Amino acid sequence: MTRTKALGGERMARKLQDALPGGENPLRAAVWEFIRPILPPTLVELNRDAFLPDPTPETSVDPDQHRGDSSLEDINLGAEVP
Repeated sequence: MTRTKALGGERMARKLQDALPGGENPLRAAVWEFIRPILPPTLVELNRDAFLPDPTPETSVDPDQHRGDSSLEDINLGAEVP
């Protein structure tokens, strides 16, 4: 970011704060740009995070299917106990 006057820097900081977080999705950005001017500032602050994508990764592994039956006798611990 280039150096600007104090007011210009504050204005740019506000614009960056108002930008849609996680905004690579054009539909999400369009909805936020439409709704944001309608909302009062307190609701803007509260709802801005609602537009963030879910940070938990999706998995294609089914844990129930992936886990097979096993017993302690099936596990090789490397040392046989007499």
